[in-house]
Amino acid sequence: MSYLSLTDADREAMLATIGVGTVEELFREIPPGVRFARELDVPRAPYGAFTRFRQSAQMLARELKARIVDDNREPVGPAAFDAIGAQLQAVHGSMEARGIAPGGTLALRLFS
Repeated sequence: MSYLSLTDADREAMLATIGVGTVEELFREIPPGVRFARELDVPRAPYGAFTRFRQSAQMLARELKARIVDDNREPVGPAAFDAIGAQLQAVHGSMEARGIAPGGTLALRLFS
């Protein structure tokens, strides 16, 4: 997924304004149990897993008045979710063309 981030200078200015040196320092106070740091295992993910993940993340963000961010702490909005979903569909289509059902027994064995 390509995503245009702030420039390094923009990020440094923002962090200086907030009073922290790094993005990691900015989020240090968030307890690990509140963070969702799970990767989607694309070949092993069954159909609908990403849609359910997206819906759950959006629901949690609404309920907690939080933002969904990627591993670089950049916001993940509808366009990014749509792009990821399209990429996932392409991978699943490629797997199916080879007789491998995403999330199926063969996928679980091949990608374990």
